[in-house]
Amino acid sequence: MESVELEEYEARVDSFKATLLGEEGDGGKHTFVIKACLGHKLNRSHFTSLLHDVDTRAKDVDFSIIILVRLLFLLQPSSPDRAKNTDAVKQQILSSLASFPFWPSSDNEEDREGCENLCFWSENHILMLLGSAHLVRQFMQQQRHKILSRAAALEEALLLSFLSSGVIFEVLSHVYMPYTLSALFNLYDFSENAEVRVRAKNMIDTCVQQLMFVTTCTGNIHISTHTHKCTR
Repeated sequence: MESVELEEYEARVDSFKATLLGEEGDGGKHTFVIKACLGHKLNRSHFTSLLHDVDTRAKDVDFSIIILVRLLFLLQPSSPDRAKNTDAVKQQILSSLASFPFWPSSDNEEDREGCENLCFWSENHILMLLGSAHLVRQFMQQQRHKILSRAAALEEALLLSFLSSGVIFEVLSHVYMPYTLSALFNLYDFSENAEVRVRAKNMIDTCVQQLMFVTTCTGNIHISTHTHKCTR
């Protein structure tokens, strides 16, 4: 990327952050995570709602899980006296996700409780669930938590198999693409497995390339019979 283009990109990122932080209130369930990671006070209402979704095994809760995973890795105390609060937030996230049935791979029926509310056959859900399982267990190992090796090994193999396929079949769905990309960016940003990071990046590149093919200079994405306004 040319230096001028990079400077323009960084300027847009700074402008976005400034706009976001200047907005009143804490925004929605996605915006509050960005604000918290940029040093603002964590919105407890949004945070508690996400944890509740996980603990009650709400339908399609993986939409909430990818937000919690990003918070788990990015949240840092804004000052030394808030370190304990930050650690407590991360432990709450870990406590909710440690026993979550990311994949119906256990022979124990209790371990699979809540699986009926999850989707294991759609691309964005597969990436969100298996990617989150990979990252949560990685974080747990860093914290020296015990890992269920049989389930973990199976889910790691499934994740690598899916990433290795290089196939993206929901790439031009403006409904699912944000979630597919969110799951892939989580893997690229936080995974310590070099192979996972490389394959996630390859999929991200494919997604962005395909989106560019159908995006006009005014930011409209033309897909099938729908036109969706994209924030550039």
